[in-house]
Amino acid sequence: MNQSILRTNGESYLNPLFWVHGEEEAVIRNEIKVMSENGIGSFTVESRPHPEYLQKGWWRDLDIIIDEAKKRKMKVWLYDDCGFPSGSVSGELVKKYPEYRKKFLRIVHIDSIGPLKGSSFLIRQWLKKDESVVAVVAAARSNLSDVLLSDTLIDITDHMVNGVVYWDLPEGSWRVFVLIKSLNCAEELTENHLNPLEKEAVGAFIKLAFEPTYEHLKQEFGETLQGFFTDEPRFGNYPSYSAKLGTVDMPIPYSTQIINISFPLFSPAYFPH
Repeated sequence: MNQSILRTNGESYLNPLFWVHGEEEAVIRNEIKVMSENGIGSFTVESRPHPEYLQKGWWRDLDIIIDEAKKRKMKVWLYDDCGFPSGSVSGELVKKYPEYRKKFLRIVHIDSIGPLKGSSFLIRQWLKKDESVVAVVAAARSNLSDVLLSDTLIDITDHMVNGVVYWDLPEGSWRVFVLIKSLNCAEELTENHLNPLEKEAVGAFIKLAFEPTYEHLKQEFGETLQGFFTDEPRFGNYPSYSAKLGTVDMPIPYSTQIINISFPLFSPAYFPH
């Protein structure tokens, strides 16, 4: 075992979650006292069960916690939300900034054989609530397979009128892709969370969750108060941890900013919204 570890008091290796429910001051102070007496030198304040997160009762309890920890030379971290996982600011973020709700890109396709002059493709039937078409793109298939000929890729979005694409289908086997922007979250737990791919959305989270705390306890940051703990923020595009692209039918996280960085050849022509 590393001798440097044996020479420490061990307190920095113990950082339990301190669940707060709006208890009496004496209870809060006693819990911290017991942790300190058992060699625990730091802890993370778990705000999840608190009934007044970022409100008067929360600030009262936080002042008590910081005061008691400071007396005992303990270090404190704060969980940055009031629900699991991080990303909603207790549901307030999307209420104040609905435009920062997470978005997804899902793709459906139609296979067709040409030539077929005056052909039309019904697109609107694919759309669900809170969805819109980002682009309609066509590509020739190789020998009726799933292999696409990249040099045939063509944007036919401008051919769409009232949810129907009118396009003279060229000769051969073609696949018409409909790229759909959706607000429909595949994971109910995070449907009202911010879009972590958007700079402005993350900024709104910081504004609502971090800045009020800093203003209230700015003199303690870097001393007793060490910072924030973020708990498993995620995209929410599939209700499982084991999904992989290409193996299951799932949308991908969507952000115009990321698309513009990752696919400059397609931007803004194919991703204008």
